[in-house]
Amino acid sequence: MKDVKKLRKRILEYSFLFVLLVSIVLIYLAVAQQVADFISMSSTNDYGAVKEYLQSFGYLGAIIIAVLEMLQMIVVVVPAEFVQIAAGLAYPIYFAIPICVAGICMGASVIFLIVRFLHIRLEFLEKRTGKIRDLVHKINKSTPMTVIMYLLFVMPMIPFGAICYFASSSNISYKRYIGVVATGVVPSVLSSYLLGNVMYHSIGLGTGAFIAIVAVVAVLMVVLLLTVATIIKNKFFPKEIKKPNFFLYNLLYFVAITFFSFKFKMSKKNCVKVKDKSFMILGTHTSYTDFVFTAKAVYPKRLNIVSNRYFVDLKATRGILRPMQVIPKNLFAPDMETIRRMLQAKKLGCCLDMRPEGRLSSDGANLPIAYGTASLVKKLGIPVYFQTTVGGYFTKPKWRKTMQRTSVDIRLEKLLSEEQIASMTEQQIQEVLDAKFIYDECKEYAKREKVKKNSVNVLGLENILYRCPKCGAEFKMTSTKNSLTCGDCGNQMIFDDRYLCDGKTISDYYREQKALLDSQENFFMQEKCSAKLFNNKKGVFEDFCDGVCTLTNDEITFVGKNGEQEIKFSHTPKTLQALAFSAGEEFEFYVDGRLYYFYPENREQVIKWSIIWDILQERRVYGEKKQGC
Repeated sequence: MKDVKKLRKRILEYSFLFVLLVSIVLIYLAVAQQVADFISMSSTNDYGAVKEYLQSFGYLGAIIIAVLEMLQMIVVVVPAEFVQIAAGLAYPIYFAIPICVAGICMGASVIFLIVRFLHIRLEFLEKRTGKIRDLVHKINKSTPMTVIMYLLFVMPMIPFGAICYFASSSNISYKRYIGVVATGVVPSVLSSYLLGNVMYHSIGLGTGAFIAIVAVVAVLMVVLLLTVATIIKNKFFPKEIKKPNFFLYNLLYFVAITFFSFKFKMSKKNCVKVKDKSFMILGTHTSYTDFVFTAKAVYPKRLNIVSNRYFVDLKATRGILRPMQVIPKNLFAPDMETIRRMLQAKKLGCCLDMRPEGRLSSDGANLPIAYGTASLVKKLGIPVYFQTTVGGYFTKPKWRKTMQRTSVDIRLEKLLSEEQIASMTEQQIQEVLDAKFIYDECKEYAKREKVKKNSVNVLGLENILYRCPKCGAEFKMTSTKNSLTCGDCGNQMIFDDRYLCDGKTISDYYREQKALLDSQENFFMQEKCSAKLFNNKKGVFEDFCDGVCTLTNDEITFVGKNGEQEIKFSHTPKTLQALAFSAGEEFEFYVDGRLYYFYPENREQVIKWSIIWDILQERRVYGEKKQGC
């Protein structure tokens, strides 16, 4: 039944566009000679002659105007402003503007038909979309195409045809598309109408008066268009980045340091003194409190932190993070806005702080660095520092819901100077980063000479170490403050104050789990899930739909139903570098710039999904390197 409805809808769409195209061709053929005469007169800019010529046809001259507007959208046979001014001189405003808009809509419909249904590339319009694409890269990913079109229509020097060609290449429906075209071009057409009438009727007033009137009208039109563009820009464009406010930053710094000093004993004796005015810190990410450690390491330098966009937009935290000039970033998704802001921050002499692994480490050991990090370092060209901790992992790890008082050794060293970056290739920079980002906090912590007695706290560790090392049972482990116990065989894993169990660290057990999974050739995981969509504007999650998530060697997919709409999301290891998750809760990823959280029925299994995805990613990278050799 649904297929029949879709087929009927498709037949109606094709029929309508076919009838529209035939009608346009017939209209053009009926006035082809008059159009040719008009084009020849436009070369002399004789508005008086054109006015008389159009009026000699009566209201039928409006068809000539409409056809010319249509042709101007597809091939520039005459400037659009000349056509619109001529229409304004020959006909009253209530007739001239609608006929110009109708002609533009006919041209827009032809472009839509050519691009969307005939799949024909128009090279001359393709070349003109370069400026549009550059502009769109700066806009928030969640901005609707309708809003983008409205903005483009009020911007100068962008042809209507190029805008329509760009929009037709997106997934916007014809109904929305033609509605935006019909309303979006009105300010420009109205400007040409008013300017043309003022110019024509002011000729007899003398040169000085004529120039003054034309100048005033032109300024008013420019102010009008810029006002509209500014309103749209302020609403949908990312705001410009700047250094954090001195007083706000210092106030929050002292509040945070005072609060966390009651929780952790922080030492920065192993931190170099930063003398560079502008720099970037690349830090390990083992704890939710990493940013506090970094801020302490470089204080009084003020940091522009690059953080998960979710926290920057979240209702509970955006009131603090946005004024602090935190730079938002989509996790493991293309985000040109972040790069643009970081480049702008560099020009302003800001100090950047970024976690290149892109997510919290589950076991306190290193993760692969996000794609493009070396390229970003090269592009920024500012000194790079490496920051890590010993003990930071156990303050607030991914698997524990509460903070634990721990002694934290903050470490900071200079990794690359400005001169070194300038002389190195991206590949060489990548090799330096890969070599430095090899760490294991659990092992480093276990080497400490002194640790506080009874400081161990492994509550929640079963959300990471889900497999019993004795009997192999999965998701049967439960935790107390210092132990994990298997519900099947009764095996008890007791951890000491160095977080060692039978001489092994948490990261040792974690790697054993991963190695067992990696020994499998094929994977298949499937769970019923509830999907939630993050509303960036409101800063909250909203119920989206229920469905089924499936993970195989080739992809991770979600299939569900939102009302009558069938939903299917998918990623391959090539399109999604890592599967971010909250321990014992959900996993998440972006689709078309929008963040979705997926809550499986068996929530404790999200760790296994994430590990499998890491394995698939490693296999893909290894395969590509092998082919490259």
